[in-house]
Amino acid sequence: MAASVQVEFSVPAEVREEGAYFVSGCPALDVYSQGETREEALDNLGEALQLFLESCYERGTLEQVLKRCGLRPDRRAGALAEGEQIVRVPLPLVAQAGLTGSGRLIGGRWSESSRQMASPQIASRVPI
Repeated sequence: MAASVQVEFSVPAEVREEGAYFVSGCPALDVYSQGETREEALDNLGEALQLFLESCYERGTLEQVLKRCGLRPDRRAGALAEGEQIVRVPLPLVAQAGLTGSGRLIGGRWSESSRQMASPQIASRVPI
């Protein structure tokens, strides 16, 4: 059975009305879309962001793209600027048959040896 992981990005989004359409965008990642309603524009932006992130992941450039956009890990919750909203973008990942390693995550590090034991605290949170 293939292992699956669901990663979710929460990105700031802006929506503005331009004529008969609404333009939505995520300036942090330079991705934009549009729709006939505010909700459609946000839905379309979510789809565009998902395709963008999937494409970056598949090409092996996700880390590079995020860094070039000036993004870095930040454990603090950020405040939204006026007019910004959050769009949740899922990035489902599934392990391909024959490509999964025999290692496991132990204490935040990947170990190729399956003989090492993780602490019960780590082992209970990390499915293997």
